[in-house]
Amino acid sequence: MTASLRSISRKYFYFISSLGVLILYFLPYFIYGTNSPITIHDNLDSVFVNSRVLAESGMIFAPSESIVAQYDIPRLCFGSEFNFLFFLMALLPPFWAYIILQLFIKIVAFLGMFLLLNKHVIKGENEKLVCFGVALCFALLPYYAFGILSIAGQPLALNSFLNIRNKQETRWDWILLITLPFFSSFIYAFFFFIVFIGIIFLYDLIVQRRFENKFLFAMIVMTLIYASTEYRLILNTLLPTFASHRIEYSPDFVPIEQGLKKAFINFISGQYHAPSLQKFVILPVVLISLPVTLFFSRLKIKNDFIVTLLIVFICAAISLFYGLWYSVAVEPIRNSVGLLRDVNFSRFHWLHASLWHMAFALSLLLILRYAPHKTPAKYFVYTCLAVQIYFAGIKNHEFITANNNHGISYDAFISENLFHNIQDYINAPLDSYRVVSVGMHPAIAALNDFQTVDFYIQYYPLEKKHQFRKAIENELAKDPALQKSFDTWGNRLYLYTKETGKDALGVKKNDPIDTLDIDQSALYNMGARYILSRVPINKGLKFERKFTHPDSHWTVYLYKIQP
Repeated sequence: MTASLRSISRKYFYFISSLGVLILYFLPYFIYGTNSPITIHDNLDSVFVNSRVLAESGMIFAPSESIVAQYDIPRLCFGSEFNFLFFLMALLPPFWAYIILQLFIKIVAFLGMFLLLNKHVIKGENEKLVCFGVALCFALLPYYAFGILSIAGQPLALNSFLNIRNKQETRWDWILLITLPFFSSFIYAFFFFIVFIGIIFLYDLIVQRRFENKFLFAMIVMTLIYASTEYRLILNTLLPTFASHRIEYSPDFVPIEQGLKKAFINFISGQYHAPSLQKFVILPVVLISLPVTLFFSRLKIKNDFIVTLLIVFICAAISLFYGLWYSVAVEPIRNSVGLLRDVNFSRFHWLHASLWHMAFALSLLLILRYAPHKTPAKYFVYTCLAVQIYFAGIKNHEFITANNNHGISYDAFISENLFHNIQDYINAPLDSYRVVSVGMHPAIAALNDFQTVDFYIQYYPLEKKHQFRKAIENELAKDPALQKSFDTWGNRLYLYTKETGKDALGVKKNDPIDTLDIDQSALYNMGARYILSRVPINKGLKFERKFTHPDSHWTVYLYKIQP
């Protein structure tokens, strides 16, 4: 077999092996099905259920001011219809829509990082295992599904931008940049990605004295498409149909030293909404590769060394900005400029995953190229890749982390049989009354087709928050921390009590509530007729019945609201 055929065979082997690992990653979900645990925090309790609510409402394309009955809030609150998750929810059962979405995310992440490294970073044929290995590490990151390709699609987009910059683009690069806005979030990640691309453009313009017109045009086109996908939010900003609850958002600023500590933790460990998992393997490898390169290259500065160092510097700068964003150092500026108060500009850290994995690939190449003993260097590199794959794909596998964090399966969380029993007991059309939950996520009731007055959503009318607060103000007054969270943030429109606190899963606080001190008339006027409580309430409400089911995580106490 010739050297070229061996090289092609090796690439096919690496590619098939990588896809095999990705398939194995999803094997537990296909074995256990809906008995699998999946992430609840900022996932099942919010974006997941909100996507299903909109998909089931049949109002994906409805006018922004139209009311979605299940939450009694405008269609605008659910964001753009250009969201792949809505259509998956409309076509598939919710659990399988989630799993298919995660599979899609990981395949795109692998292909994107592979194309980026193969085309622009790794040139040597003997180094291709690094390309496949790092791409697999990137694909196995525990992505939060609500961002879809907001992180996973960055390498694919960067590859296309670099192709355009280097005048090597094909029509597929343009197709990608045009379609990616429909599978990712401008607000969460791609605003910051385009700023990053803009810095590359300015570097070319100022330092290289090159005006890359196609590169600039690609940035403008992608930005305009993102703007068109977010037309609802933009129109409501320019011509508001309602005042958002985010007007009352007030960040909790920390002393500068705590901000610096937050920055350090972010640099070392990343952030859980945008995990990069650099702490145990990637960061040490990067820190080892830099002095190794300097020493064994006899202090000759190489381009790959400079690029690696630059990426680490960018990651450090992003982390520093992230920490200071929440510190008293920027408090006067953020409080005086509404845009800085309402928009989280610290999300540059959503670039970390792509940057750290690029630095990882470059660092492994530095070790392969400049370490004096090639065989030990190879085994070291292979070991690092294997450990990072284990750390990302097994240690941080969502099935395992969700099981360790709460141990509640999807079926046990949703508890369809138990909630159907509650519906049968009430014996009234679901659109004739609303419910409110105590000590449990209102997402559960919503996923079981109850209309609710409570929810977890990031954008809704301020009037709704004030109505709900009036109903629960006496309970909030019992716990200043809960009151502050509700008043200064408010995304969780929850009926908080001192006894249950923020424990909406029943893993910490299960003591009965002596007296639920709420304004029942205010809740009644919002349409609420029943309270679903995780714990018994001794006084203040008319008790109806206790519900249990062997397949459910919950015990639900049903109370009737009196006007």
